[in-house]
Amino acid sequence: YMGGIYYQSPAKYKAAKAPGEWNRYEVHCKGSHIRVRLNNIEIQDINVEDFKVGRGGHIALAQRPRKGHIGFQSHGHQVDFRNIRI
Repeated sequence: YMGGIYYQSPAKYKAAKAPGEWNRYEVHCKGSHIRVRLNNIEIQDINVEDFKVGRGGHIALAQRPRKGHIGFQSHGHQVDFRNIRI
């Protein structure tokens, strides 16, 4: 699902709009707490400290740095971004 944290925490709901329509993400990270809303539907509400086992060859969320870079992702298709606020 769109909005899942790969191999760690799948999105709670399929909240993405159809291709060609704009999606709206709100991501809140404070300490070890992450909350993600996609199109006004909460799809993640986790404490990374609860994820102590890495899966799929990835480091467990609890062991990852608490600060770093922000990136935008695409899987080989055109993706457009607008109204980005940090």
